[in-house]
Amino acid sequence: MMRLFQKLMMATLVVMLSACGGGGSDEASTGSLVGRWELSDSGSGRVPGFLQGHGYEFSADGSWKTLRKMNNGADEVYLTGTYTLNDGHLVMSGKNIHGSTDVTISGDELILEQDVSIRGGDGAPARTTYRRL
Repeated sequence: MMRLFQKLMMATLVVMLSACGGGGSDEASTGSLVGRWELSDSGSGRVPGFLQGHGYEFSADGSWKTLRKMNNGADEVYLTGTYTLNDGHLVMSGKNIHGSTDVTISGDELILEQDVSIRGGDGAPARTTYRRL
């Protein structure tokens, strides 16, 4: 029952995002997205302790992974999948996750309007900011 609810919520999110249209920057191209990004604002103006070291790594082959720094300094990969980026709109898919969002890339800053891996206090995807490492 919970899986059905999650799938319905993600389907609703994808439909809503599709209806919203663009909004990303001209710089938001696959080449500018490639690399490693670390969370600098989780939507609350700060990064809570449990999200310290959280980030994404986007590869040129269209794959992504979500990373977090462990206490021993090692990286833990906990989500993986594939992505496409077209006209400032990012679509991410993985084993247990699928979503899309408008993105803005400006220099070393990446803004995800609705982050597929971080939820706000209301349970909705959070607007997050990352910095390039």
